[in-house]
Amino acid sequence: FTERPEVVWGLIASLLIAHIVLLVLNVPMVKVFSRVLQVPAAILLPGVTMISFVGIYSLSGSYFDLLLMIGFGVMGYLDIFVLNAHLHRFVDRGCPRLYRAAIPAPLPDSPDD
Repeated sequence: FTERPEVVWGLIASLLIAHIVLLVLNVPMVKVFSRVLQVPAAILLPGVTMISFVGIYSLSGSYFDLLLMIGFGVMGYLDIFVLNAHLHRFVDRGCPRLYRAAIPAPLPDSPDD
């Protein structure tokens, strides 16, 4: 705010304009978007998966990124369908899963004694 206020206020103004445009475009389209819920999952899920594969491969061109996306998808599937069904007896509902907390980050510095 102090060094380059024109950039900050320009960003705020662009976000405000984007919200107004999204409101104008999305309110009339609610019925169209709600019809997506009527599409059977057997048709919708493979389509979303293929679009995701094409998107991640077109961005990076890396086979590793595809495997990473598949790995996170499998972890999400296990979390939703397997762990929630069996671990509710052992894990508090408010407790996040271990792999969600295992984000690589530097450890905080220990105070010098």
